[in-house]
Amino acid sequence: CMSKLHGHQPYAMDTQETYAVLRWFATFHASTWGPQSSDKAVIDYGLQPQGTYWYLDTRLDEHRSMSRKGWQGRLRNAAKAIDTHLKKDTRLHCCVHGDAKDANMLFHDDDKHTNKNRDKSLHVSMYDFQYCGKGPCTKDLAYFLCVAVQDRNDSLYVPYYHKELVQRLKSMKKYKNKDEAFTKIDIPSLQDIEESLQLAYCDWVRFMCGWGMWGHDMTDEVMAVLDRLDGGRNLGSDGAYDAAVQREFG
Repeated sequence: CMSKLHGHQPYAMDTQETYAVLRWFATFHASTWGPQSSDKAVIDYGLQPQGTYWYLDTRLDEHRSMSRKGWQGRLRNAAKAIDTHLKKDTRLHCCVHGDAKDANMLFHDDDKHTNKNRDKSLHVSMYDFQYCGKGPCTKDLAYFLCVAVQDRNDSLYVPYYHKELVQRLKSMKKYKNKDEAFTKIDIPSLQDIEESLQLAYCDWVRFMCGWGMWGHDMTDEVMAVLDRLDGGRNLGSDGAYDAAVQREFG
């Protein structure tokens, strides 16, 4: 039978609710951090080989329906290179929730704390894990910040997530120091997260261009990446964008 979940669903998610979700992400992502841990989790728990529901391999119809003109045409040609980079750059790989929208969240307070400490006493429970699987942590971040957060503020929320993630990874390394595979995992820098997030935003918008727009307008963020790749002019081929992504994002 199904268990009843307690709490309230968010309406116009505020800053403290956003922090609670970012803490949940940090804990969840850290628990399977790195390609070995995430691969093992996929096998052991029957998770998706690729997390999320918008990755390019499963959304080819939406990709084909994208406009061939303007910035969407440029994104259409860059899509495969961006998807490949997010797959191959395993530094940020873990198991992602894959559908972290507000409708899949319930919030509840820890009664042991006062309202003065609501930033730490507020917790979130997540459900609907059908798209949970391997991928970069930034796919969860991009989706959540685009569709669930009322006032998107990357300069506030991304460093907060990074701080919470690093704290958990360092703690896990301390208590799992006999696990050689785990101790070799690099702690990501804030720049690692920010750069990957730029591509994850493009990956999410690529899906929306062929399916229908939802959430915050991400045109400026996508165009900034495209301008970095092609200088404002469509490079015309997957291969040219692949070389540009490798040049700019490693």
